[in-house]
Amino acid sequence: MLSTMALLAAMVLWGSSFVAMKYALSYFSPMVVVFARMIVATICFLPF
Repeated sequence: MLSTMALLAAMVLWGSSFVAMKYALSYFSPMVVVFARMIVATICFLPF
């Protein structure tokens, strides 16, 4: 059951990223969006 929920969460996050990118690119330049994504990824992986 836990693996099914993890797979479902991964699918939702992966699928929603395309919608979020389209929305973000309508307001910000591509360089700002990429920079923000890298900052978020760095913060997420910082504890490891």
